[in-house]
Amino acid sequence: MTIAEQIEGMKRALTAPELAELLAVSEKTIYAHARANRIPSFKVGNAVRFDPKAVAVWLAGKNPSRSNQ
Repeated sequence: MTIAEQIEGMKRALTAPELAELLAVSEKTIYAHARANRIPSFKVGNAVRFDPKAVAVWLAGKNPSRSNQ
């Protein structure tokens, strides 16, 4: 199972720390990408959240080897 498939199967919005752990990057990187609109995100009050389905689509688009499948 790919990381995109794993994320897509999650039932609730992810926090930045959760997504950072799954993608093996820092929280700071996740927040920077969200702020620059390079990764799909939304805000709940002051908190940034990530829709698992949108992130999975984004990840699949970043992986050219999966684009022909």
